[in-house]
Amino acid sequence: MKMRIQLIIENESGLTTTAEIAAIERGEAGDLVGISLEEAKTMTEGVQRALVESQAHEARRVGRSECA
Repeated sequence: MKMRIQLIIENESGLTTTAEIAAIERGEAGDLVGISLEEAKTMTEGVQRALVESQAHEARRVGRSECA
């Protein structure tokens, strides 16, 4: 089984951005059920990075329009 975790961010104007957070693959039925602590930390890091990047981009965009 392959799973992809994505974060979809929608700004105030309705523009959406999709960030790939993680890709998890489970093989046999005896594999880990759920996610490991390491996978959870990696996903949290990915979400945080995508949110900060999106917020910074939006702040720059708003700042440019206010300066015009």
